[in-house]
Amino acid sequence: MRSLTRPGGLTRPVGHARPPRSPASARPRVARAPAPRAPSVRGTAAGAAQPGGGGGGIGGGPPKRPPTSGGDGEDGVRAPPPFSPAALWPLAAHSFATFLWLSPPVWVAFQVLRSLDEFARSVARTADLDRATADVGKAIGALADRLDRMDARFDRMDARSDRLDVKFDRLLNATAQTGVEASRREARLAVGAAGLALLGAWLGRGSAGRGAE
Repeated sequence: MRSLTRPGGLTRPVGHARPPRSPASARPRVARAPAPRAPSVRGTAAGAAQPGGGGGGIGGGPPKRPPTSGGDGEDGVRAPPPFSPAALWPLAAHSFATFLWLSPPVWVAFQVLRSLDEFARSVARTADLDRATADVGKAIGALADRLDRMDARFDRMDARSDRLDVKFDRLLNATAQTGVEASRREARLAVGAAGLALLGAWLGRGSAGRGAE
C-alpha cells in the first residue's frame, strides 16, 4: 500500500530492484551534531586510575569502571538511595500489620500477668491475715487463761463463802439451842418459884391453924 502512494511505485517492475528516487521525492537529511556531554568526574577519576583507560570527558572514550562488588560508590560501597516519603508507606503498613498481629497475644499475656499478680497479692494478703489471726488467737488464748485463773479464784471464794454459810448456820443453831435452853431454864425457875410459894402458903396455913387450937 505504501508502494502505491510513493512516486514511481507503479512503474517498478516485478522482480527487479527499486529504481532510485527522484531528487524531488528524496527527504533531505539534516546532519545532527552529537550533543555535548559533560565530563564525568567519576569516570575521569576511574579512567585516570586504571592503566590503559581513557578519560571520562569529551573525546576520551568510554571510561573503564573499576571492578567492584556490586557497589557504585567509592571503594565499591553502594551509595544510599535518595530519601522518598513514599518509601515510608510500606514500612508504616508493615508496622501496623505487625501491631495488629501482636496485639491479641500481648493483650492475653497482659491479662494473664495481671491475674497472676492479683493472685500473688491475694496470697500475700491471706498470709498477712493468717499471721494477724494467729496473733489474735494467741491474745484470745492468753485471755482465756486469765479467765480460767479468775474462774478458779471465784470457785475458791465460793467454797469459802459456803464454809462461812455452814459456820453461820451452826452459829444460828447454837444460838437457837441456847435460847431454848434459856427458856427451859426460865420455865423451870418459874415452876420452882411457884412451887415454893405454894409450899410456903401451905406451911403458913398449917402453922396458923395450930396456933388457933
